[in-house]
Amino acid sequence: APTAPPSPKPTEPPTTAPEEIPDDGVAVIAEGKWDFGPVTWKVTSDGTLTISGNHHIQEANDYIWKEYADIITQIVVEDGITCVPQYAFSDMPNVTGVYLSKNLNYIGEYAFANCACLRSISIPVQVREIREYAFYGCDMTKVEIPAGVTQIAYYAFGGCYDLVEVILPDTVQSIGCRAFYASMIQELTIPASVTEIGDEAFRLGSY
Repeated sequence: APTAPPSPKPTEPPTTAPEEIPDDGVAVIAEGKWDFGPVTWKVTSDGTLTISGNHHIQEANDYIWKEYADIITQIVVEDGITCVPQYAFSDMPNVTGVYLSKNLNYIGEYAFANCACLRSISIPVQVREIREYAFYGCDMTKVEIPAGVTQIAYYAFGGCYDLVEVILPDTVQSIGCRAFYASMIQELTIPASVTEIGDEAFRLGSY
């Protein structure tokens, strides 16, 4: 007999904070477990989104914390999280600061795309892969790619109009098409390890 298709995994609804404000003045607005797994999240009244756990963030078509995108200004991906999947923090217009787990090894497609107020980010040394459009449309002025990354995917930092400084490690072998498209980079050292540079990888200026 044919088997029924698996039921979609439900997403646990957010729980609201108690009315009492803690002594430090920061209250939890919403929190929950992500995909009923080992990853938890919370949004606090100071505008901080915190992701905690010892696992990767499960990929999804939608992320419940984006319901609070208008008030989130800081993202903290705590140590223990190993992967930021595609679209996890994209289109969050007021984010100005991000802390990434020192255990992070993968940043997925569009992970931080169109975070238009994000001016700086420290990419952990354990990261080995930065996928397509990962930081597209951010407002960063400097990017340092950690040693261990071998490929910078196409449009990974495209549309970062104010980007003036990029530091590449000697592990990079391939820089994809339009990887830094529409930036303002004036000076750049290409490591000897690079064997492939895609079309318009460093094209200056606006579209």
